[in-house]
Amino acid sequence: MFFKKKVTIEDYCRGKLTRLFSQERETAWDDLRIRCNDAHLNQADRKAYYDNLRAAMIQRERYVKGRCYVVGGAGIPNASHRET
Repeated sequence: MFFKKKVTIEDYCRGKLTRLFSQERETAWDDLRIRCNDAHLNQADRKAYYDNLRAAMIQRERYVKGRCYVVGGAGIPNASHRET
């Protein structure tokens, strides 16, 4: 059984951004970069690498929120964005 938790959009976004900018996230990205074993990726500036990953994740979140609302943790299509 799944329980729905009502969360304000502000709390949801704050939590997502806090995790996105956390040291744990950077550690996970470093582990991924090492496992890829790509010479060019390993030479990339770490700050630029993190910034680009964060930007991609923020853009993805913006797209999802533009297409859906968050209602009790479940995405429900926004009528104004439905395809006809």
